[in-house]
Amino acid sequence: MTRFATLLLIILVTGCVSQPVGLHTPAEILGTASHWSMKGKLGLRSPEENLSLGVWWSQAGDVYEIDFRGAMAMGSGRITGDPARGIRLEANGDKPVYGQTPEQLVERLTGVSVPVTPMKYWVRGRPSPESPYESAADGFRQMGWLVETTLDPRGLPKRIILTREAVRLKLVVKSWGY
Repeated sequence: MTRFATLLLIILVTGCVSQPVGLHTPAEILGTASHWSMKGKLGLRSPEENLSLGVWWSQAGDVYEIDFRGAMAMGSGRITGDPARGIRLEANGDKPVYGQTPEQLVERLTGVSVPVTPMKYWVRGRPSPESPYESAADGFRQMGWLVETTLDPRGLPKRIILTREAVRLKLVVKSWGY
């Protein structure tokens, strides 16, 4: 066997091994991935706030980075979370703010309580394993929120709507990386 053929065989075999065993569809792979990214648009409606943001979310295990960019008044910012470094919010060029939870920081910024922690599961169309849930027509109920998911042709979440009392979040996913 020539060196080229041997090298090509090694590359092909190595590439095949990197796929999780037994997972075949993009939805199955994304649903179990610990490292993923998403780009989309987030709308938030509540009695206190009405805004629309571009969102770029990168998740690597328990470490995450969520970048957002809104209209002129909202500006832009980033929430980062790392068990070793804590939770940090940078918004509109102001000094970074630190908190115990991402929910605290988002509420401080918007005045609205948003369930950031379980959203790493919810945006992928799955309930958080950390709390009980009930099935619903187009999704599930968890932590007082109704989570409804619409899938794209590949079976990946395309639109996720979170509703709790007078608060509604709508995420439209433009692209996934996993």
